[in-house]
Amino acid sequence: MEEQKRDTKKKTSIVTWLVLVVFVIIIAVVIDTASNAEPKATSNAEPSTEHEAMDISVTSQNIKEVDGKYRYFFDIRNNDDRPFTGDINIDLISAEGKSIYAKDFQNASIDAGIGKSVYIDISTGPVQVHGANGIQTYEYTARVKDDVVKTGSESISTTLE
Repeated sequence: MEEQKRDTKKKTSIVTWLVLVVFVIIIAVVIDTASNAEPKATSNAEPSTEHEAMDISVTSQNIKEVDGKYRYFFDIRNNDDRPFTGDINIDLISAEGKSIYAKDFQNASIDAGIGKSVYIDISTGPVQVHGANGIQTYEYTARVKDDVVKTGSESISTTLE
């Protein structure tokens, strides 16, 4: 009976050691695989180029004074032969070169050859009203998912109604 207990303890010890060795080998393989993997992209990384550039334009149309604010109208136009579905960011820039206000138009869906009118209401008027602090230019970025497909920068319209 005692011999049987010794054999059972011996078998248990061997199984325990085998499980431990297999566990260590698995951990070593995981560590080796992780150290050979390419580093993950960070938020500061350039966007991937999964989506091709698109011919998207943003044009400043005019400015209207509405309820004591200035309403900046823009035409977002898809000049491409493919439909656009993504985000458009428009950043209003003062004559001093400072970003005054940025707005995202999310999930914009614009068929090929079609435009869409949007507007931004802010307290800051154009240069002819607020001088160096006034809005003089704008920058825009069109994205499909996280991929930038078009950027641009233009002068703001001087038409104030």
